Amino acid sequence: MSSEKNNKRLPRYCPLLERTIEIDICFDICMVAETMSPLTELPTGLAWSEKKAEQCLECDEHLDK
Repeated sequence: MSSEKNNKRLPRYCPLLERTIEIDICFDICMVAETMSPLTELPTGLAWSEKKAEQCLECDEHLDK
């Protein structure tokens, strides 16, 4: 596996939570932003809005990039 692919598994900075998060949390947030998962998948304390969804989808760390 290339180092670039390994880096995809590393914790990353989340502008929505304003902190570094684990890949599984990022995945959950991304799935909600893409309307593939319900809001109940979001981490506790993250108030969701359309603006937050747009921020997630535009994030450099978004999982589809």
